[in-house]
Amino acid sequence: MIFRKPNFQGDYFVHAIDIVDRRGKLVDHIGGINNVVVANVAFEELRHYHSKNEVLILRDGARVMRRSRGFDRDRERLMESRRTSDTWEKDDDEGLWPA
Repeated sequence: MIFRKPNFQGDYFVHAIDIVDRRGKLVDHIGGINNVVVANVAFEELRHYHSKNEVLILRDGARVMRRSRGFDRDRERLMESRRTSDTWEKDDDEGLWPA
């Protein structure tokens, strides 16, 4: 049996997606993933749902693989659709993507 030590965030994942402030201090740990391809896809999708003021980072252990600010693109549309329609009226992704 192989025993692995937890990483500095306390979980056992290889890759982590975090939100940090402007000084690089951890604000929130979003999730952990073991597969690098899935981690990149998840990071790319999360960029669309976070504001431009938040810095997202994708880590491989302590090494920062990617760093990006949010886009606000789908966040604004999602918030607008929540205000104007019933939650169960539409599919989850209906109205979020360009036609």
